[in-house]
Amino acid sequence: MRAPWEDEEELLKSVSVLLLFLVLSTGCTTYKPLLTATIEPTRPSSIPAKASQVSQSSTTLSLSNSTAEPITSRTPTQFSAHPGTSTITPHPEQSLQLVSEMSFRAWYFSQSPDQELIAVNENDFVKVYQAATEDIVFEFEKPFANSPSGGGPIEFSPDGTLLAADVWQEGMNGPEGVVYVWTWPGHNLLYQFYMPDRRIFDFHFSSDSQFLAIASSDGWLEKVEIWNVQSGGKLATLETPCYYLAFSPTQPILATGELLGLDDTGAAVKLWDLRNCKTTCPIQAALFVYPKTPGRFVSTTSVDFSKDGHWLAAVIDGGLRIWDLEQQQEVRWPAFLQAGVLDEVAFSEQGILATLGLGGHVTLFTPETGEEMGQIRLDAPDTDFPIRKETFYTMHFSSDGKLLLTAGVFSPLQIWAMP
Repeated sequence: MRAPWEDEEELLKSVSVLLLFLVLSTGCTTYKPLLTATIEPTRPSSIPAKASQVSQSSTTLSLSNSTAEPITSRTPTQFSAHPGTSTITPHPEQSLQLVSEMSFRAWYFSQSPDQELIAVNENDFVKVYQAATEDIVFEFEKPFANSPSGGGPIEFSPDGTLLAADVWQEGMNGPEGVVYVWTWPGHNLLYQFYMPDRRIFDFHFSSDSQFLAIASSDGWLEKVEIWNVQSGGKLATLETPCYYLAFSPTQPILATGELLGLDDTGAAVKLWDLRNCKTTCPIQAALFVYPKTPGRFVSTTSVDFSKDGHWLAAVIDGGLRIWDLEQQQEVRWPAFLQAGVLDEVAFSEQGILATLGLGGHVTLFTPETGEEMGQIRLDAPDTDFPIRKETFYTMHFSSDGKLLLTAGVFSPLQIWAMP
C-alpha cells in the first residue's frame, strides 16, 4: 500500500481510490463467501511441466534450523504478563548515521541478501537497481499499467535465488492480483500465482526459501495461501482475516496479523503449525484475544519474529506488543507501552527491535531490557499534501542487520548505519 506518485494531483486521485477500496473491502470481513476456488499456479512453457505437477499431499515443510521445541498452544489470557521495571535512557535523535540516499523513491522495495541490489515495485514497472551505481539491471513492464495498489509487495528470497513481486493484471471484473516469481540472477519467469478478483496485501518467503505465503482478499474473504516454490505445489490455504504475516526463522510456524471487524471475537495474532498441514493448518497459539472488539475495527498492521525465534513483535491497533515465546509471556516494558502510534516493526539480525511511527519516527529498542538505543525522524520534502507527516513510510533491515533502509511516498530510499 505504499507507492510513489509523480505529482500531488495524481497522488490525491490514487489515495482516494485506495481509501475507497479499503473501505469497501474491510467493511465486509464478517461475511462468508458462497464458494471458494482452488487456485493453481501457472508456469511459462519454457519451464519443465513436471516441476509443477506435484500433489499437495506430497508437499512437506522443511525449514532450516527447525530444531527448537514448539511452544505450547495457549491463549493470551494464559500467557503471563511481565511488566518490566528498567530505567529508560533515551538516546538523542539522529543517532543513526545516514550512509547513502538514492535518487529514486521506493515505497515497495527489497534489498538482495548480498546487499548489492535493490528491487522496486512501482505502479507500472518492476525494477532492480545496482545499489552502488543505481544502474537498472532488470526491468519488467506490468501488463496492467497504473495499478490501484500503486505498486505492491516485492521480496528477494533469503538465499537470493528468487525474486517475487505483486503484479496487477486486468481481469473480467477489473484488476486482479498475481504474484510473479523469477529466478535470480537469471531473472527467468518461474511461476505466476494468480488471485482472481483478489487484492494481495502481503507475502513472504520462508527462511529456507522453500515456501511463499501470500495474504489476499476479495472484499468478502481474506485468506493465506502457502506455496512450495521449489515444486509449485500448494501446502495449505488458511481462511483467516490476515493482512500481514511472517515466517518463524527457526520453527515451522507462520504468524498472521489479523483484522477484526465490528464487535468480532478472535485473536489479533495467530501462530499456525506448518508441520501438520493438509488442506489447512492447525492453530498452535492465539495471541491477544479479544472476547469482543469495542464497536470498531481492530487491525494488526505488522508482525515479525526475531532472527533467533525468541521474540515475536506486532503492531496491534497502533500499539506495540511483544511476546517472549520461550517463556510464553507478553513483555510490557514501559518504553513499549509509550512508543506512540505505530505502523511497522522489524527485528535486525542482532535482535534489535525497530518501530516505525506513522509520522516517520523510527525508534530502536533492546527487547530483553526495553532500553531505547536510538532514533531517527524521517523527513519528507515540503508539500501541501495534508497527511505527509502522518503516514506513508516503510523500513527494512539489511540481511546482516548492520543497515536500516527507509523510504516514503515523498522521500527517497535512505540507508542508515546501525549504532
